[in-house]
Amino acid sequence: MQNVQFKIIFRGWIKNKTYTLISLISLITGITCCTLLVTFVIHEYNIAHSILNSKNSYLVQEQRKQDVHPNDAFISGESGIQLKNIYPEVKAYCVFRNEHLLFSEKAEEPDYMDAYSVTPNFTDFFKLPLLSGDLRKTLSSPNEIAVTRSFARQQFGIANPIGKSLTLGRYIVHFDGEKNIYKKIFEPCTITTVIDDSQKNFLHFGILRGLPDEEISKVTGFSFYIFIELSSKVTAPNFLTKINDRNEEVFKDRTIYLKPVEQLYFSKAKYLYEDGLIFKRDPSFVYLGMGVAILIFIIACFNHINICLTRTIQQLKTTGIQLISGESKQGIRKQLIMETGLLVMFSFIVSIGIIHILIPYFNTFITSDLCLSDLYAGYTPLVLILLLGTIIIIPPLYVILKINKNSLSEILKNENKQKTILIRNIVITQFTISIILTTTVVNIHHQMDFATHCRPHANEILILGWGLYTVEDETTKAFYDQLSSIPEITHRTMSAITQNCTYGLDNMSVDCTEADLSFFDFYDIQLLEGRLFSPGKQGLHEAIVNETFLKKQGITEPLGKTFQIWDETYTIVGVVADYPRDKLTREITPLFIRFSDTGSDRHIIRIQPGTRKIVEEKINALWKQVAPGAIEIKTCSLSERFMEFHEEELQVMKILSIFSYISILLAGLGLFGLAWFSVENRRKEISLRKINGASENQITVLLCARFIKWILVAFCIGAPIAYYCSVQWLTQFVYKNEISPVSFIFIGIAAVVIGTLTVAWQAFKASRMNPVDTIK
Repeated sequence: MQNVQFKIIFRGWIKNKTYTLISLISLITGITCCTLLVTFVIHEYNIAHSILNSKNSYLVQEQRKQDVHPNDAFISGESGIQLKNIYPEVKAYCVFRNEHLLFSEKAEEPDYMDAYSVTPNFTDFFKLPLLSGDLRKTLSSPNEIAVTRSFARQQFGIANPIGKSLTLGRYIVHFDGEKNIYKKIFEPCTITTVIDDSQKNFLHFGILRGLPDEEISKVTGFSFYIFIELSSKVTAPNFLTKINDRNEEVFKDRTIYLKPVEQLYFSKAKYLYEDGLIFKRDPSFVYLGMGVAILIFIIACFNHINICLTRTIQQLKTTGIQLISGESKQGIRKQLIMETGLLVMFSFIVSIGIIHILIPYFNTFITSDLCLSDLYAGYTPLVLILLLGTIIIIPPLYVILKINKNSLSEILKNENKQKTILIRNIVITQFTISIILTTTVVNIHHQMDFATHCRPHANEILILGWGLYTVEDETTKAFYDQLSSIPEITHRTMSAITQNCTYGLDNMSVDCTEADLSFFDFYDIQLLEGRLFSPGKQGLHEAIVNETFLKKQGITEPLGKTFQIWDETYTIVGVVADYPRDKLTREITPLFIRFSDTGSDRHIIRIQPGTRKIVEEKINALWKQVAPGAIEIKTCSLSERFMEFHEEELQVMKILSIFSYISILLAGLGLFGLAWFSVENRRKEISLRKINGASENQITVLLCARFIKWILVAFCIGAPIAYYCSVQWLTQFVYKNEISPVSFIFIGIAAVVIGTLTVAWQAFKASRMNPVDTIK
């Protein structure tokens, strides 16, 4: 009997090749996308939780009065000792100190900055997989180090260099009474532990060495990170209230925060360039991945359900005949589930092969390190089984319920008015999701275009790259002076638009930009009031401030007012409007611009529109004359630099773009299959209408009208949701582009056109059928 069921299934597939092909394409696409995104989300969750060894541990953060955000890093590890000594609720503390190590005494050798000294109880807080060695013993022994597998491969070419030696240089700080003096010392170290970092975690380091107790409180100029473990019955909010209310002498000038270790990875970077001990992933990106996975799964699942429903509805009479012939309802249920299961499992096998090809591109696209083995690790197999089981069970469920509910005579008549309603709802849902995704992508794209071109002449401003800084200063100056000989270069400056440094001023942080004489004209920055800098030395003690500076300081009449930064007193001579300096999601901060002959020691040019390629060729030809054999000069436009600032937002745009195209493809395929089914079921009706005088155009409009109406309903539902999603996403930006109704109108027209073209071809073919061939 089972062989007969298989024959029926395969004959049905061959007979309905169009249905089968559409169903396979939908399933393969949907399962591939959903599997990749689900695996990515679970992989990210594992990164956040895989190495935790303590359930009640926290990263200590501090915020001083002038800080905008709490800081992860401290200037020393003394706060860890103080918390442990003052508060009995603190069971233990662990301190990391960043080290800038040297592998060579050569002056041009860059520092290796992914190294940390850490207290030996590190292993009580974090559980790292080891290739060999005893990590606690290593951290307790002088001149012994632990390295990661990836560092070992890069440095030695092997994964496990246990027992090998490295001569490492580090900086020792000595205070001579006026300033810190950094002295390099080199000492041999033996690798006694190798950490397996093949599975990524949220701690970012290549070398670990022990941090002696006597060095925890020393200020070295490098960052310290402090972790504490609280007693099991102590909650972080209550403990923080106790700290911040007692006003202990050591903490009176700052506020202490505790961040649970399991939340460290899923957190947004607070600063533009944030690079330290802790890897961070914007949680909204992970939520987006999960949301898109669900939406693609819904569309693919609905597409498959739609096709299955039309096929099974078409086969209800055959089912009735099977029942008359003695087949049991249980046998028919088994056949329906078996057919769907075979189709889904075949699609899953194909999708695994596609995923194997796509994983490298996917990793590059979303900055991840997925591998095929992640599909079979952790909770991923269970989630995938649930997804596949849902697709296998739901489509035949309708027919099974109908067989159980209806009598044999009703099945043979195939009278079911609800099938049109169900199919209509599925089509509307598919197109609603596609319209939401596509419209949101268009609005995000407009905002990203606005962000990358928020400054005038963003495409024409070119930042000259690293090659300039590999030669002597005199050579660079000679080259910069000769740039005026290139006619396509219209302006030059040595000042970057981003801030150069940040100072504390009256319990607030103030950004500083150093500007040369050409700065304001180069970037088209207009003064709201006042004047530019005075010539000569007097200009060195003058400042031009932004509007936020005045608001934060409460200054209403700024011209002539003074403020002091360290030992320097500056007089305000001008005011500029707030303007974007880096990432548009950053809060506008107080800024003062001071004069410097050399600006910020950058070399930036402005060129005539459309001449970048010519200018780059001329620049490098001139560079070869001035500095033969030097590294080639690369350029970066200001729009490209702003694009780097918004890397996470651009990733969101890219991932939504790709999956919105996929959703449109899936919705179109589903609509094509339904249109074909509709035409097949209405052949006699079409023939009778033609006999009664209906024209081909009338029949085409009749067949298309229903589907167009469904798409318009989907647009009416999806447009407000897309608007809401776009507005919510834009709330993170300080400077934002207005949402245009043109985007919604364009998407609505595009959806109707795609739907019409999908249906019209089959409707036109049906309208040209010979009624004689159909009726006979």
